[in-house]
Amino acid sequence: SAKILVATDLSNFSVRVVERAAMIATQMHAALWLVHVIDARALRALEVLTGEWAAQRKHRAIQRAQLQLAEGADRLRARYHLQVHTEVIAGHPHDVVAELAKAPDVVLTVIGAHSNEALKHTMLGTTAERMLRAIEKPVLIVRSSSPKQYEGVLAAMDFSVAAVGALELAVRVAPHARIAVLRVIDTHFNGLIGLLGANADDLADFWTEARVDALAKIEAVIAHLPERPANVSAEVDSGKPIDVILHRSRQAGVELIALGRHGPIKPIDVLIGSLARAVVHRSDCDVLISAVTGYDY
Repeated sequence: SAKILVATDLSNFSVRVVERAAMIATQMHAALWLVHVIDARALRALEVLTGEWAAQRKHRAIQRAQLQLAEGADRLRARYHLQVHTEVIAGHPHDVVAELAKAPDVVLTVIGAHSNEALKHTMLGTTAERMLRAIEKPVLIVRSSSPKQYEGVLAAMDFSVAAVGALELAVRVAPHARIAVLRVIDTHFNGLIGLLGANADDLADFWTEARVDALAKIEAVIAHLPERPANVSAEVDSGKPIDVILHRSRQAGVELIALGRHGPIKPIDVLIGSLARAVVHRSDCDVLISAVTGYDY
């Protein structure tokens, strides 16, 4: 059966991350796979400094983590009536989670980004962001500690396979939420049109036609969704996509932004920019990303 993989660091915030994953697993009729990775590099560093002292405590640390995960799993089984699997592994957290996420039955990986590791305040290097770069399948980044079901979703739509996949997944994750499907037409086209010698009337015609075309395409995407959401709207706006998406998400008070990315987020994105990466860094709410692998920037 389908599984939702949850990377937990056993912190207080991670309890909320696991709870969110359990809610989604209930909606998707999936099992939960709770994984805690003990950082092997940190263990080796301690062993170099302290020798036998750290080696003896490694086994105890694994046992404590296993017990803590098992207790959490029991609570989730009782509350949500889910299948819950637990695993404690020593290794490099982002590598381990990315490898586990490759399993064919894993349909979603859930990771957390709490305030002292918030992606929007850091450069590359946080565990959460390394996981995001390494995982090649859909990922949910949980930032909010709210225990409520998602009530509002903003799905950014560029009509790529990844974006449509993100919308389809959002419908499964939040089937009862109001979902706004937003197409942002980048205003940099104004400059391109100007190079063609277009006048003000030509520009107005372009934007009118572009909006009508975008609305029609959104409606076509919605009509072909495998599971049509109960409350969905098509929206078109113009501007710099990242700014419009963040503004609309805050204005509408949504709890989840869904969007696609074309392949894993790479370190080079720090220089060239990536819409998915920018939303993850700057969003105040949870972010659901559906990836299409094999695309080279």
